Amino acid sequence: MEVQIEVAQIEPAWKFGNSRWGVRLQTVIADEFTTSVWFYKTFPTEPVPLLLGVSPQTGRVVTGVQTGRLINVAGIASSFFFEPINSVVRSEVEVFNNTPGFRPITNLQAGLDPAVSAQVCGSVATPGQAHACFDKINVVRGELGVDRAFFLPLVNPANSFIWVSAFVFNWLPDETKYKDYRAAGIIKPSVLISGQTPNPAAPGCDGGPGPCDFINRSKFEFFVQSHVQTDYLHGQLTPAVTAVVNNRGAMTIFPELTYRITDSFIFNTRYINIHTFGSENNGFIDLGVFRDRDEIWFR
Repeated sequence: MEVQIEVAQIEPAWKFGNSRWGVRLQTVIADEFTTSVWFYKTFPTEPVPLLLGVSPQTGRVVTGVQTGRLINVAGIASSFFFEPINSVVRSEVEVFNNTPGFRPITNLQAGLDPAVSAQVCGSVATPGQAHACFDKINVVRGELGVDRAFFLPLVNPANSFIWVSAFVFNWLPDETKYKDYRAAGIIKPSVLISGQTPNPAAPGCDGGPGPCDFINRSKFEFFVQSHVQTDYLHGQLTPAVTAVVNNRGAMTIFPELTYRITDSFIFNTRYINIHTFGSENNGFIDLGVFRDRDEIWFR
């Protein structure tokens, strides 16, 4: 018998309290450091799945996508010119507070088992009926970047090259031995290939022994990106190339070409190629999710 599934998006209530807002203050410190601090409230960009149980009206399994909860974001950034390397250095740190997290036991298993729902969610919507929930966690994101202009007369005798590079990280301070957060419910390719049904109750999904069928979100994730471009034909033609490598063994390289026909008519084309290295599960997160297809853009 085929299981029928209903999918619902949990949207914010129509009220003034769900408005997005923010404030930002910028200044120059010691005549050298351009510094900003900010605070704002917004909605998370990464959807978090929930198994809401079985509909009493239709008998179908109801899944939801949590995107309707406001989160708090506070951050600080500073940039300055660093003469020893003749470059502009950029730094930024942001804290995302009350972000919806994903653990199979809370987001999925609690929607199947009333006992688990009462244990990890504190209560259930209806006595004796399972209902999933999610953890409200803190996520720290940051970046350290270097921007530099340099000349290669043999390649381009008329214009400089612009080189922009950055180290970007993601830290989960709320992850512990018994709270092992996963990547938004993404199932491992090895499980999909085998045709198995993912098991949200596996001990390995929440700090216990053994494997888990869902892609893990490490306590500390990072990627490095680098972009180089230059101008030809008095700025009409701009070739560029960008490379991104993350700590999971995924890499993407995409060259692009921009041609300015007029100031209001610009043509751009880009080829995106993604690879992952190691096992079939390695790199299958963020940019590595699209490793099985290349993309060609015309804009």
